[in-house]
Amino acid sequence: MSSPGPPTQLTPREAALETVRRKLQDAQRRVSIGVAQPEDVDALRAEMVALEQALYATQQKIAARQAFVGNKYDPASTDLRVGEIEAEQRLRALSPQLDLAKRDMARIESLVTKGLASSTDVAQARVRVLEVELKVSMAQAELSTVRARIAERAAGKGAGS
Repeated sequence: MSSPGPPTQLTPREAALETVRRKLQDAQRRVSIGVAQPEDVDALRAEMVALEQALYATQQKIAARQAFVGNKYDPASTDLRVGEIEAEQRLRALSPQLDLAKRDMARIESLVTKGLASSTDVAQARVRVLEVELKVSMAQAELSTVRARIAERAAGKGAGS
């Protein structure tokens, strides 16, 4: 038999995901013994979700391309499906980022009440929340647009076009 090692080669995204998983486990251990902050774990969880979504989206895009090769989709439908997959992925990846930004803002606001942070820190945290909310809105708009185009194509084909 061959030399011991992983049974399959990891893609760069899979390798990155495994690295983040190990970092997350390490951070959870450090938080449990009191040498790290829970925010470290939250940030790593958000990164892990983003990587998982990227990996899932890649698999979905491959399936869409294979459907094209199998003549299930025409080129425009394939491009629209890939656009839909990418917009969904962005939206799912942004959700934990928004949660993290909101928790961070709440944490900073509580530090201000204790005199441990400034109003400038709160303003910066609010800006971060607004930035992520804007990205979420943009991803939602993009997803709606792509889905509307998919529906228009489907209606056009159903009408005999």
